[in-house]
Amino acid sequence: MRTLVATALLSLVPGAVLAAGHSDASTFPNTCSNTSFQYGADGGAEIHATCLRADGSPNQTSIAIPAIANNNGRLEMSGDVASFQKSCGNIMLETNIDGVTLTANCRTEAGTFEETSINVPGIGNSDGTLSN
Repeated sequence: MRTLVATALLSLVPGAVLAAGHSDASTFPNTCSNTSFQYGADGGAEIHATCLRADGSPNQTSIAIPAIANNNGRLEMSGDVASFQKSCGNIMLETNIDGVTLTANCRTEAGTFEETSINVPGIGNSDGTLSN
């Protein structure tokens, strides 16, 4: 148990440093599990996860996905808030040690759908809470 807590504490520090810039890879997968995409009450795009606090206890948490948009069937960073969820379906998050990839089937201007993906930047775990 002490090893787990020590690992969680060490993993939280880089997340706090990286969270300042959105261009940095998301680090929360190092100390979070059960990660999923969900629609918020306002229709916004959210990441939900169970993250470890510094004391090793789990915490259910969520955060709005940063400014990702659908540009003619391709996901890209754009605007202030995520809008891709309004024209994309089959939305999935893949987490690994290197970060988070968002994959979706997005509508093109021609009305067809393209499978596309993008790295989700700048989200870390701050004492059991997803933060950017």
